[in-house]
Amino acid sequence: MKTVTKKEIASHVAKNLDFMQYKVKLVINSFLEEIKNQYKAGCRIELRQFGVFYPHHRKSRSYINPKTSESHQTKETTVLKFKSSKHLNDLKKPV
Repeated sequence: MKTVTKKEIASHVAKNLDFMQYKVKLVINSFLEEIKNQYKAGCRIELRQFGVFYPHHRKSRSYINPKTSESHQTKETTVLKFKSSKHLNDLKKPV
């Protein structure tokens, strides 16, 4: 699987729309910053035909260190999860 960077995405979008790459990069950075701000506020972010980013609360749980047999407790935390849309799932190539 190939990894695509933000810079490569900005380059492709700039080429397709005939925009300056630095302007496209500003738009992408602004978009990602807004997603971060909405996540911090605890909002669900829905992008039609792409997917949904949503905060998920993880409860604390206890575990035992197998090496020392000590019991520990994890902290409660909120993580960002992503669920892709049906439209995006239909684009996947069969493996």
